[in-house]
Amino acid sequence: MALLRDWGPRHERDGLKPVEVIEVPLWSEAEAWEYVRARISFHKAAQGDVPPPICTPEERWATPTSFAVMKKGRQSALKVCDSESAAQDWIAANKKGEWVEKHPGQNKRCESYCAFGKQGFCPYQ
Repeated sequence: MALLRDWGPRHERDGLKPVEVIEVPLWSEAEAWEYVRARISFHKAAQGDVPPPICTPEERWATPTSFAVMKKGRQSALKVCDSESAAQDWIAANKKGEWVEKHPGQNKRCESYCAFGKQGFCPYQ
């Protein structure tokens, strides 16, 4: 069960309710043991001067860098693009927007939750 803390009547339009039931698939015992074994070998391989392989984007809760087309007097973006050139092309094609703002990507899990990274042990930060 999930309680949606920021739920408001406007969310009802999107079919959301203040309380939602979320299906969580359970691993079989074999899948769980396979995951544990893989993680143990992952950490064993990283001993000494050999750093562990970098976590996947999914494991890091990564969000990519984006480029927002902005206009004076407006706080939200007119358009968000994956590259600066795409944002500039959109401005030229639509005759809207005044500048492009870069929004750097983040590794949200690393920055906020990973003790390994917070303590300065992660060689990739």
